[in-house]
This record gives sequence, structure tokens and C-alpha cells, in this order.
Amino acid sequence: MRQICKVLLMVFGLGHLLSCGQSNPLSGWLDNDKKLSQDDASIMSQWLMDNGLNAEAFSVSEPPKGHSGEFSVIVADRHIQSIRAKGVNSLKGLSQLPALATLELNNVKKADLSDCPAQLKSLSVSGEVLAALDGVQSCQQLEKIKVVHSAVTSMAPLLTLPQLTSIKINFSQLTSVEIAHKAPVLNFLDLSDNQISHFVIRADLPQLEILVLDNNQLTNWAHNNHTPTLGAISLSNNQIEDLETVAPINSVKRITLKNNPLQNLTALTEWPNLKTIDFDGTLSDPSAPINRKISQLSGPLELQIAEAEYLKASYLNNIEFIETLPKSTGGKAYGVGKNISSHFNLHKNPKVSGAIRIDTLNGLMRLQVTKTDDILQYHRKIVMQGQATVEQGQLIIYSPIEKDFWDMAKLFVDTPIKQRPQDRDDLLLKGFIVHRVTPGEPHEFRTNLVAMAGIYFLLLGPEQGEVSGIKLEFD
Repeated sequence: MRQICKVLLMVFGLGHLLSCGQSNPLSGWLDNDKKLSQDDASIMSQWLMDNGLNAEAFSVSEPPKGHSGEFSVIVADRHIQSIRAKGVNSLKGLSQLPALATLELNNVKKADLSDCPAQLKSLSVSGEVLAALDGVQSCQQLEKIKVVHSAVTSMAPLLTLPQLTSIKINFSQLTSVEIAHKAPVLNFLDLSDNQISHFVIRADLPQLEILVLDNNQLTNWAHNNHTPTLGAISLSNNQIEDLETVAPINSVKRITLKNNPLQNLTALTEWPNLKTIDFDGTLSDPSAPINRKISQLSGPLELQIAEAEYLKASYLNNIEFIETLPKSTGGKAYGVGKNISSHFNLHKNPKVSGAIRIDTLNGLMRLQVTKTDDILQYHRKIVMQGQATVEQGQLIIYSPIEKDFWDMAKLFVDTPIKQRPQDRDDLLLKGFIVHRVTPGEPHEFRTNLVAMAGIYFLLLGPEQGEVSGIKLEFD
């Protein structure tokens, strides 16, 4: 489950991971163009038919909720953004879904990735039939790929993708890896749990920070100084006996060498920035100075840091974020009209629906949306979602957020570390998501209301000066 929800967190937000649950069946959306566009419905129906799948088996969620069950889709603004399915034998037609950003396909029945949707940002795929990654070259916007439990023997097709930041190929059939193409933004490479006996980097990987080669058959490896930012490398459970043949990697601060037949670590003395060595074997010279850097940490710190950093970067890539509100407070709204219905329930998140009209707004302000006298409903989380329009000026809606990416990353490592490093407060994100509304362009927004006891406010203001003719419709 933890790997299933992960892809959705990069694209749709992290705070609601544990709230994903069953939603409406897809069959009830395919014929309702108010919920799902006719084009998306037609394309999805054809794809289901081509793969022998039933719409009744799919649940539908809307952000911020994630997937539910083995078959599900996520829909936002009447467009399909993410699909999870199993037993798929064709990707044909999915490239026509304009908002599709994420695919998670388990137990695929096809041998390659032909017809891979060009608009994809993230792809997770598994299946023993999958023998090659050919076809993925059409996904030029792909940022993250995960391949597990497959028959894949080569990762070469991935290295032509210019936007790829993360590669995971685990429990597959890689035996020899030579990276011969520059990967300009690749940050994270995990090829653990394969059968790799030969690994060489022959092209520049200027942004690679984490390299994981655990559980393979390596006796050595070569990098040829193509990884200037590599900070951590993990080589647990290999067959490395001697480090003398490996040239020092100047940037590496941490190396993991557990469960290797090493008896001497003195070659690591030449690694100028090495701070920590994870090693649990018996050394021929236990008093060697380099051994002072050996650490016995309970978990893979760098892996969890990498996961947290990637989740944060992926989250920020999909929003406009500011840490603090503008200083110009004390705004006023004139000609305010409200038609709002609110529902408070101890067993579900409170909801608000209706419409707000503002003739003129001058300055940043808190606009009351709803209130309750029930003390049990104080400081509940209320999400307001709908469409905003303005006639003149630019309106900004601010959504307060607080995201702990370190806690989220715990779900995606085998041995999570509870305590966030003291110098990584940057993995706790506090601030505001910015929604900008300009004249003539209806804007779909989703914002958290600000709770002050039992009163719930919307934060909004003009970009500058004043904004007029504001209409907010939400449900």
C-alpha cells in the first residue's frame, strides 16, 4: 500500500495519504459530463473495453484523496489525472487523456511500454511479462519511473528522457548496466535487488545525489568522475572484497557497505568528504583511523532524506507557494453577498457549498465563510473547492498548508527513521498555496479555510490595488 499511494502524493498533495478510501464507481461518472468530460469518458470507455476491464470495478476519487483498491481513477476538474489498474495489456488511447499525469499498473500483460502516454509525469509498473522498457521514449515529460518484479534487462531507454529525476528498477533482471547517455536532472537512481555484476557510469549525471545498488552481485564499480553531486551510495549485500580498484568519489559523504566480504576500508581514506561509513563486517585492522567513521545507524538515513526531498520537490512543482502573506493586511470587501450551506459531522470532514459575490475588494482580508457554536467542531479542517471569476483586477486566494515531508517519507523506506535530522527543518513546509484569478479566465481552486475557534475564514486579496466583480461558486 505504501508504494501505491506514493506516486499520488507527488502530484496531488501529501497531507491526505491516510484518508484515501472508497469512492463512487467509475460507471456512474462515464455518463455524467458534469463530473467527467465527454472526451475523457469516451476514451476511458474504449480503453477499458480494449483491456477487458469493467468500469464497475473502478472507484473514483478526487484530490486530495488518493487511490482506493486495485482499480481506481482520480478525477479533477472533469479530467482523469491518474489511473491505477492491474492486468493491463494495452496503453493505446491513454495519450488522448490531456490531464493524465500518473499511471500505476500492476501485473501488466504486455512485454514493453509501447503506446506510453506522452503527457505522463510518473509511471509505476510491475509484471513478470514486462521484458523491455521500449516505448517509454515517447514519454518525454516523464519525471519518475518505478519498475518492480519484472523481466526487464536494460534501463537504456530511460536515459533519453530529459525530465527524468528518479529511476527505480527493483526485483528485475538487470545484470550489466552501462550509463552512456547524459541524464541532466537525474537525482535518484535505485537499482537494488537485481543481478548486476557490472556497473559503469560513462556519461555525465550532474545532479545525481543518491545511488542505490543493494542486493546485487557487484565486486566493484566505476563512475569516472561523472557524478559531481553524488552524496550517498549504498552497496549493501554485494560481493565487494577490495575498494582499491575504485577511484575516490570526491562528493560522497556517506557510503553503505554492509554484508560485503570486505576486510579493509583504508582505501576510503582517499575520499575527501566522506563522513559516515555503514559497515558491519570484521576488519583486519580495527584500529585504522578510517574506522572511526563507521556508523551503526538503525535505518537508511540518506534514502529517507532522498524520499522526503523528492516528495517536497514534486509537491512544489505542482503549486505556487509562498512562506508568508503580504504585509498589506486590513483589507475591506464591499457589496458582499453570500448563499452558503455548511454541514458539520463528527464522523466526516465538514463541508461548505454555495456562492459568494463581492463587488469590490481592497487589500488582504479574512472573509468569514461559516461558523458553528458546537465546541466539538472547533478548529476542524474545511476544504473549499470550486470556481472563481473576476471582472477587473487580479484576485489571489491563499490556502494555508503545513506538510511534514519527513513523516511522509517514512512510509516509503524499509527501515524508517522517526527523528528528522536537526539540520533538515526545510523538510517541514509551512506557508500558503497561491491561486491567481484573472479577468475572463475562470479558475478552479481548492483552499483550506482558516479556523478561529468555530469561525472559518477564507484568505483573499488583490494582487495590487483592488479587484472587482468577484464570484466564487463552490461545492
